[in-house]
Amino acid sequence: MGAWIRLFSVAALLGSLCGCQSPLAMHEVSFSPLAPLEESVVFHPSRYPEGNWRPDGLEFEDAWFQSEDGTKLHG
Repeated sequence: MGAWIRLFSVAALLGSLCGCQSPLAMHEVSFSPLAPLEESVVFHPSRYPEGNWRPDGLEFEDAWFQSEDGTKLHG
């Protein structure tokens, strides 16, 4: 029985370090000490990537069409 308690204690400690909440504290807001690290390694794409989206000398037009399954597509 002591091994299970140790295993549960280690799992609870690791979970709390990773920002996981216990089912008993779901109403509480917790802060993970690893949150700044997690935010720094998560890719956050920009809405409109940098670049020239209207190169000179090319004509552009909107194209709307439907896929085989009926999904309306725009290009």
